[in-house]
Amino acid sequence: MYQGIIANNWLGISHVALKQFEAFGMTFARAVEVAFKMQKLQFAKTLLGKQVSGKKLLDKVTNGRDLLTSFAYECKEDTHRFAAKKFT
Repeated sequence: MYQGIIANNWLGISHVALKQFEAFGMTFARAVEVAFKMQKLQFAKTLLGKQVSGKKLLDKVTNGRDLLTSFAYECKEDTHRFAAKKFT
């Protein structure tokens, strides 16, 4: 379900939905990882920019990765050029 929110770029709804999903165990870091997997880097960047809790950014995601290694793992080969422009 969260993938549908990301696919449609519904950023405002994503914050409300994430609060609901957290009650069922979905973490903020996992939500950002989903955006990485879908190659929705601008969406992920916006989510990260609005997060005020550094602790939530340190949560582990799939295979014990943190968000930085998840970003590196999920990015396509040519994504680094896009990311260099968008994240700097």
